[in-house]
Parts: sequence; C-alpha cells; structure tokens
Amino acid sequence: MIFCMTQKEGPKRRGRPATGSGEVASVRVAPGVKAAVDAAAAAADSNRSKVTEALWAWYAGLPGASLPERPGDAKPPAR
Repeated sequence: MIFCMTQKEGPKRRGRPATGSGEVASVRVAPGVKAAVDAAAAAADSNRSKVTEALWAWYAGLPGASLPERPGDAKPPAR
C-alpha cells in the first residue's frame, strides 16, 4: 500500500470567511435608525447594504447613481 500526503500552501486561514467584495465601512447611527432602515429596506424588497451603497454613490455624485426607492414613495402616474 502506498500513501501520499499533500502539503497545503501557507498557514490555515482563521476567522470568518469573506462574504462579499469591497471595503467594510462601519457607521454609528442614532438609536432606532438601524432598525428603521432595515424595515424600510425590507419593505422595498432590498437590504441595508444595498440601500447604504446607493445612498453613498448618489451623495458622491457618481455617474448613474440615483436615490434608492423608499417604501411609500408614490410615483406619479404616467400620462
């Protein structure tokens, strides 16, 4: 019987695995704001991350950026 051992490259990575791309930005908000944003984002079929990124892009004036849709925002009917 022949046994073959393979060697892994580098040390074992520890910690939580990466979940997305891009940089992490931590933001402090007033009590209740996080829950309100989460609820509004869920009502708009979105999530906090997508809403935050859209707001930052709009505020920075990036090409093609627009404000994210808010629940309850009535759009005028097309005429």
